[in-house]
Order: sequence, then structure tokens, then C-alpha cells
Amino acid sequence: MSDPTPVNAQRLQNFLGSLAGSDFDLEFQEYENELVYPTQSGIIFINLNNDNVLQIRGQWRGIATDDDSFSTLVSMVQECNNYRSGPKAYMLPMDNNQRFSVGAEVNLVVSQGATECQLGTFYETALTMIMGLFQELDMAVPNLVTWKEN
Repeated sequence: MSDPTPVNAQRLQNFLGSLAGSDFDLEFQEYENELVYPTQSGIIFINLNNDNVLQIRGQWRGIATDDDSFSTLVSMVQECNNYRSGPKAYMLPMDNNQRFSVGAEVNLVVSQGATECQLGTFYETALTMIMGLFQELDMAVPNLVTWKEN
């Protein structure tokens, strides 16, 4: 078993490069000290700002502007947080609380580093959890799915 090694931007870029040709080979772009990847249902971010915590988070593309859609999103966030091991879901207010979307995140403490196995498992699990939540949101509130399929 290998020893944990520090997780920094360079190691993360190397790790992502090692995924070439796999189902998790995504073309992340760097933006404001984060890696960003747009998907059909949302945007995935890998946060590079904290040396102690590696965070993968997402923002769903749907936006609630009425009470019924807002209530459905709140219920889904509560259900996710009460009955799943992850991701942590939360409401994302926009436009002075006039519109709302859903955010989700998964975190890994890396203050003592991480092994390649930990990094790979975390990455795969976090993406699967976040994208699974986004797909459920797409189905639960189809009226908020205003984007076209690729």
C-alpha cells in the first residue's frame, strides 16, 4: 500500500491526465483557481483553494422562479441530505433570493495527503453522486429543464 502524498494543483492535473480514455476523462478547464467542466445538467467544479480539503461541487442548471418549483427543490435537497451519504445538497439563491438553483458538494480531507486509490475513488464517487442528483432533479422538475440535449 502506498503512502499518502500531498494533493496540490499539479498532482490533481496529473491525476486527471491519467484518466485519458476512461469514462471519467473530462476536459476540465481552469477558471479562477478552480477546474470547471460543464455537463448537460450542470457545471462541475474542483476547488483548488484549500490545501486541507479537496472539494468537488456542482451547480445544477435548473432555476426555480415560482413557489411550486422552489418547494420541490427544497424537498429534494432535504431528502438528499437526510437519506443519502452524499452529496451534501443545498439551495443556491440568485438575484436577491428571487430565483434558486441547487448546489451539491463532496469533500475529502487531504491535510495529510491522499493515496492514488483514495484520489481515484473520491473523484469517481463524487462525480457519480453529484450527477445522479442532477439527473433526479431533471426528472422531478422537468419544467425547469430548459436546455437542449447535445
